[in-house]
Amino acid sequence: MRVKVQDAKMAGLPFVFSYLRFKVNFLFTSDVSKMAETLASEAHVAEWADRLIKQHKVVVFSKSNCPYCRKAIEAFQSVKAKDMHVEEIEGSPYMDAIQDYMKQQTGARSVPRVFIGGQFLGGAEDTIRAKADGTLVEKLRAAGAL
Repeated sequence: MRVKVQDAKMAGLPFVFSYLRFKVNFLFTSDVSKMAETLASEAHVAEWADRLIKQHKVVVFSKSNCPYCRKAIEAFQSVKAKDMHVEEIEGSPYMDAIQDYMKQQTGARSVPRVFIGGQFLGGAEDTIRAKADGTLVEKLRAAGAL
């Protein structure tokens, strides 16, 4: 029996269609999985960050190698702030998501991001300025952190 070239090509079409359907499904589900994973990590980060900010009177989102972060932390240490939580984010697998959430909440991704009594104070310059003009101590007293 002789097989025509056209018949041989047609015989392979179901395989080709099956393969293409697999690729499309794989790509789609892979993208959806990544999207779901990203959304889950963003929700987790938001919940975690909000909980930290509520649990502590002072929260500083920081990076250990950041000189501005050190200055902000030193400002709090110099006035003997109580219940200060410093979260060093550079080792976290969620660092980018944390910084994205900080941008969403505060307008900037940069560190430090400083919160007193659940309220956003600002970055290092804002913290140092508040220390110099006395408002840092006022805010800390109002939050019960002195």
